[in-house]
Amino acid sequence: MKQWIRVIMVLMFIGWLQQLCVSQYHYSLIISDAGSGIDTLEFGYSHGATYCIDPELGEYGLPPPPPADEFDVRFIDNRSGAGACLDQGINKNFYGFNISGAKDTFRVAFQTDWRLHPFTVRWSGPFDYLSSASLKYTHPDDGPVIIDMLSYNSCQIPLGSPDIPSFRIIVNHNIICCNDPPPVLSQSRTDSITE
Repeated sequence: MKQWIRVIMVLMFIGWLQQLCVSQYHYSLIISDAGSGIDTLEFGYSHGATYCIDPELGEYGLPPPPPADEFDVRFIDNRSGAGACLDQGINKNFYGFNISGAKDTFRVAFQTDWRLHPFTVRWSGPFDYLSSASLKYTHPDDGPVIIDMLSYNSCQIPLGSPDIPSFRIIVNHNIICCNDPPPVLSQSRTDSITE
């Protein structure tokens, strides 16, 4: 009888663990200019996601970018040549789960009228599941700028295209697998940083 009780308790515990399982980790980037231009991009991890466009996850190819003086933001390819597969860009970008501690890079192109700089970038999501996350761009005068996304939840990018045509989100995650909830890293963040 005690063995049956143990078996039942183990099965209940397994069921509880499966409820903790999250099949998708979703992060939002809200990007705006100094005028009325604003858009939200989504990125993260999902089971079954590939590097390329996954329509079943809501990813789809965008039309070509508008003229350079019109507001536009989109994920673009990190790869070139035969490995490139994001076409003109996408507004949702999910990668598949891989080994814990892996580094992934999401690249974002942005543009607007030059009079509507700076850009403000805000982010949200379950950042406790990441061991590191940074937003990186290269300023034409100051060189590389890196913002720690675990310490801040927004930043300003002073220039747009052609001076700073894109930025990268570089993420190291702690996600092991769907049935293993990742460890929670408690970190406080401040509201914003202005470069």
